[in-house]
Amino acid sequence: MAAAPLNQSIWLRVRGALAGGGFNASTGQIESVARAYIPGGELEIATFVTPTHSTPPWKIEVAGPAPFTSTWTGTGATGVRAVAVGLYTTTLYAGDGVSLEDYNVSYACTVNEQPSQSGEGNVLQITVEAQRSVRCTFTLVRRTGSLEVQHTIEPSNPGGEWELRVTGPTAYTMTLLGDAGTGARTVFTGAYTLELASRSGGDYHTTYQCMSGSQPLVSGEGAQTTLNLGDGEAVVCRFRSVRNAASYRLFLPLTVRSQ
Repeated sequence: MAAAPLNQSIWLRVRGALAGGGFNASTGQIESVARAYIPGGELEIATFVTPTHSTPPWKIEVAGPAPFTSTWTGTGATGVRAVAVGLYTTTLYAGDGVSLEDYNVSYACTVNEQPSQSGEGNVLQITVEAQRSVRCTFTLVRRTGSLEVQHTIEPSNPGGEWELRVTGPTAYTMTLLGDAGTGARTVFTGAYTLELASRSGGDYHTTYQCMSGSQPLVSGEGAQTTLNLGDGEAVVCRFRSVRNAASYRLFLPLTVRSQ
């Protein structure tokens, strides 16, 4: 059976011995016609994403007397929906390629533009009452940490040019001259790959060590490493490139003695 329209007046025809109306000769019953009002409320779900230029995909599922779903990217909203009164459970899901674990998620609701309940997490419950307008907003703040890369060259080569390539949620490329570093940079949490390449030529043996605060994270040989950066984590990676000694061959003149 289809749901009756909300917030609208409808006409009802009542038949029976106790209908309290007039006698209808064609049906042989007492009938009464009355005007009835079906009350309802309004519900709107929204997201607010920081940083504001990011556009991750979201899906909203609303369960209750008048369930519905909606999808969008970044900061958005379902629009105002006319719904039946009752308890509603709203769940926010991340779309493909996005993890809610990368965000601090909270919500706040208003009823008739007045502050109502609030909390943390991607699930909320709220009751919609008759002729009340409910709006709930999920606020999603991208989690961050800091990443610093340092590079030293042996023997010292102030003019030596190296390219640092950082791939991951916050990707960037920098040119490092001689012994240099990036300084601590605020980046999004997630998996990263760091790679150094000499632009000035030369044969180098490179090692690295990454620390999370005072704790070792990863270390090894080579000009490339991968790591995972967590919320609020401060990671420093130190690369050391030592130039390999050139190899030489000694050629002696050949002396031929006559017999």
